[in-house]
Amino acid sequence: SKFSTSKLVLKGKLNSDDVALLRRMSGGFRDTTDVDFGILKELDMSQAQLLPGGTYYMDDGKNRYKIVSSDELGNCMFWGCSTLESVILPKDISIIGEAALSSCLNLKNVVIPESVIEVKIAAFSSCRSLTELQLPGGLQEIGSDAFHGCSNLQRIQIPEGVTSIAANTFGHCTNLKEVILPDGLLS
Repeated sequence: SKFSTSKLVLKGKLNSDDVALLRRMSGGFRDTTDVDFGILKELDMSQAQLLPGGTYYMDDGKNRYKIVSSDELGNCMFWGCSTLESVILPKDISIIGEAALSSCLNLKNVVIPESVIEVKIAAFSSCRSLTELQLPGGLQEIGSDAFHGCSNLQRIQIPEGVTSIAANTFGHCTNLKEVILPDGLLS
């Protein structure tokens, strides 16, 4: 059954309805009526392409979130997907949206493609199982609170293209031991 799958490799096109199913398979909800959740731990989307279409992948009572661009991992796309431990993001994205992977409490490993140039506000906030994260060399912008509450994050290297780090980016990262900053950092 789709809710007993623990490892999944995706190829091809994904719309908002597909992402809604992935959310439920990985412990997240589409809306407050969901009752069945899965145990998906490992998700490889490297060969998948995000496409606008379908209805929505999450409704939090205020907003209905859907894929709006094929180059962006959408806002709140995997927010609260509690069973995810490892995610390989689609190779063609350039933006990781607001709170896209926030509150994935068991997330230990994320592979971010080299094409990513922006990590938006709170993208990885409260991913308390992350210990290390490899940011792509072409990254230019990191939003505020991007890693806030990643309490087990120990090491991170900020790429050379990043010229400023927003307020509270690493707030409550209580085990952070090493931050390697770029030479061109201005603020």
